[in-house]
Amino acid sequence: ARKVLLKGVIWRVGDDQSIRVWEDRWIPNTQTKCVIKARGSRDGRMRVAELFREDGNGWDRDIVDSVFLRFERDRIFHIRLCETQPPDELCWSQEKNATKEKIVARLELTDENCPHCSNYVETCLHVVRDCGWVGGAGVGGRIGGEGDGGAGVEAVAILRGLKEAKQVGVRRIEIESDCINAIEDIKLRKRGGDEEFYHGGSIYSNPLEAGKFLSLGDSSMDVFFPRKKARFDAPFVLSHEILEQKKQVSIDSLPDECLYEILRRLPGDQERSTCAGVSKRWLMLLSSIPKEELCREKMDLMDEDLEDGFLTRSLEGKKATDVRLAAIAVGNGGRGGLGKLTIRGSNPNPIRGVTDLGLKAIARCSPSLKALSLWNIPLVGDEGLLEIANGCARLEKLDLCNCPSITDKALVAIAKSCPSLNSISIEGCQNVGNEGLQAIGQFCTNLKSLNIKDCPLVADQGVASLMSSATFVLNKLKLQGLSITDVSLAVIGHYGKALTDLVLANLQNVNERGFWVMGNAQGLHHLKSITITSCRGVTDLAVEAVGKGCPNLKQFVLKKCAFLSDNGLISFAKVARSLESLQLEECHRITQIGFFGLLLNCSPKFKALAMSNCFGFKDMILGFPLPDLSTPLRSVTVRNCPGLGDMTLTMLAKLCSHLQYVNFAGLPAITDAGLLSLVESCNAGDGLVKVGLTGCINVSDDVVASLAKTHGGTLEVLNLAGCGKVTDASLAAIANDCLVLSELDVSKCGITDMGITSLARSKQLSLQILGLSGCSTISDKCLPFLFKLGQSLMGLNLQNCNSISSSTIDMLVDRLVKCDILA
Repeated sequence: ARKVLLKGVIWRVGDDQSIRVWEDRWIPNTQTKCVIKARGSRDGRMRVAELFREDGNGWDRDIVDSVFLRFERDRIFHIRLCETQPPDELCWSQEKNATKEKIVARLELTDENCPHCSNYVETCLHVVRDCGWVGGAGVGGRIGGEGDGGAGVEAVAILRGLKEAKQVGVRRIEIESDCINAIEDIKLRKRGGDEEFYHGGSIYSNPLEAGKFLSLGDSSMDVFFPRKKARFDAPFVLSHEILEQKKQVSIDSLPDECLYEILRRLPGDQERSTCAGVSKRWLMLLSSIPKEELCREKMDLMDEDLEDGFLTRSLEGKKATDVRLAAIAVGNGGRGGLGKLTIRGSNPNPIRGVTDLGLKAIARCSPSLKALSLWNIPLVGDEGLLEIANGCARLEKLDLCNCPSITDKALVAIAKSCPSLNSISIEGCQNVGNEGLQAIGQFCTNLKSLNIKDCPLVADQGVASLMSSATFVLNKLKLQGLSITDVSLAVIGHYGKALTDLVLANLQNVNERGFWVMGNAQGLHHLKSITITSCRGVTDLAVEAVGKGCPNLKQFVLKKCAFLSDNGLISFAKVARSLESLQLEECHRITQIGFFGLLLNCSPKFKALAMSNCFGFKDMILGFPLPDLSTPLRSVTVRNCPGLGDMTLTMLAKLCSHLQYVNFAGLPAITDAGLLSLVESCNAGDGLVKVGLTGCINVSDDVVASLAKTHGGTLEVLNLAGCGKVTDASLAAIANDCLVLSELDVSKCGITDMGITSLARSKQLSLQILGLSGCSTISDKCLPFLFKLGQSLMGLNLQNCNSISSSTIDMLVDRLVKCDILA
């Protein structure tokens, strides 16, 4: 028994000195349960307890890494150590319900006889029927030979049932058994002389005739076996011939440890890629072999230098699995090396999705990786990123989005092991906090860009530690949806000496004082662009302080700032003397006074103004006269501000004669009168280049004709989508006067085939983009003119043109090869 147990037991790791590292069986999930090979020299007296940390809580990774190969090291790290620290003990590692017959087959023992009678092999049938030690377990007499144990037991059950049925007077029984050996045992039972059931009756000699009646005795009871497909168990006896299945010898019968040693000795990348196609098992084993453990007979240094990370791979949705990652890791070895890996989403099946195993394969086989992006991958945790940190020292960009299993532990390892890291983005990682940011600031000396969004554990401590450590290197900083307070903004204002771009969004705990201190800290002298969204601390005083503290600010974006008013906007314009662009969105306290006050007090460098969804803006007469001057404004964009009308356009025309880009969208209050004054006043400058009037329903052909006549030599883009009063007359004016127009959109306008004809007959017009979506009056008659326009067109939109047939569309697609057609 001791010999049997020693071959089937394994040590359960506790806390004492009982387990020897090199001689004992203690590594689970392997066939040998022992250590196959050491990384360096081996100390024969080493005990497993020496691999623990000093406090006893977990494995000492440094010692394990230095002693074992990576293949066995992973198995060791999966051994969980109990906190109560029980003593080492032996436990059974095989199946718990094994009989001696199974133990003999598994452990290759030589003594197969029953230990009680020593006369027969200890099979299930022998235990149930023949062994005297069992006593009464059988029904008496010999049932059958040394056939299949399961069939013998089935025969015992059949005969016991027949006996009970006879006692209660049952005359006919159907036995649903598809085991031929069971029927054969019943026949042998009759031949053995037991007349309790078989006196005077006969049984068919062929066991395959199981579909016939079996007479027991003087017709007192008939047994019927329904015909079924025979079930044969190998080895089985049929017509006194023994048929044995020959066991094929294959390399796959080797344990993983041995196959691992074979595969890591393949000579080159091509051979490894070929072997990876043999089976999934080979692929996963090859992907688990690190570059440094490969044994190459001819080490080519040139091949190593060529792996500079030229390749880019991307996996999305159901295609994102561990197997595909393993294939990428193994297959890209000799093709320049994997440089950028992007994983968007994961297979919804937890068994097939991307896990730490897939990232381990990338880390071990792709040391050239420079950019890693993981989005919406819930099964990837610290273990996978720890491998990336150990194997991908060249990593420069890390992007993590909605990875809830990743914690500070992984970020600390990445920061320590990847000195080239210059860009980090962390969004929706609930377990990332201050410790991770502290490590990033301390160890990432080349960090240029950092984005932290929706990480609830990040607080002032983490931001302060990061900024104080990365004072002179960090250029771009984005903080969104965090629980930071005024303290963080004060630290940014003091230590952000290298910042050029700053984004602050959804910071609900930041008040006016935070922005005021940030501006007055005098540390943001290099800041050129700042975007603030949904921060209730943005007030008139805060905006003015930011303008003073950022003397080189060129672009300012304010979104959803409910407490900003006209006074704050004017005060900011007076102090921000380097401002070039201002964007206001959903700032409902901004009115016409603030709009023109900004233009009158802006810096000489101010060139672009954009407003959208500012519902407080209304047309009215100003209480002061406008000065006779021209502002430097070159571009104005107003979207969905329904209060803006002709009066505002008339005053804008007086102040902004150098406009080149005008984009008005969703302004139903403006008419031809206001637009004509603006079009005519812009003639004093360089001329309009881009004009958009989307959704301005009161614009008519008069504006288009004036625009084409006045600015036809400079106009390049014209968007009239949704202007229902624009007709074929506008297209005729465009065809005659516009010389350099390349993009024209007249979707949902009153255009007919005649307008298309006018465009096609123009000699100087060379359109590249033409939008005719929703022009229901255009028909198949314009086909030849569309062919002519198509000589220069690169894009044509014919969606919802219901009068154009599908055959016409097909002809256009066939003829206009270089043009992308939407229909």
